[in-house]
Amino acid sequence: MMNCARTTNTGGPVISLETTQKPDTMAIVWMSISTPQSLIEGYRVYLNGQMCGNQVVPDADSDRCKVVIEGCQLDFVYRIVVAAIPAGM
Repeated sequence: MMNCARTTNTGGPVISLETTQKPDTMAIVWMSISTPQSLIEGYRVYLNGQMCGNQVVPDADSDRCKVVIEGCQLDFVYRIVVAAIPAGM
């Protein structure tokens, strides 16, 4: 079994892309980095500097987060940022 890191060296969540059925759609996934010592209220996803949709809150039964973005262009470079929002902010 392979274990992957949940956080980057700067403390943010490690994000991945999943394949989708539609060529103009991308699925962004990551594991929640919330801990009892550092509670995370949710996550904001930014695409090229613009917030994408609403704040993502992981299900209580799962620590996996996923956002699907439609209408993407092929052969275009996108900048994706997932920002963890600490509880109480």
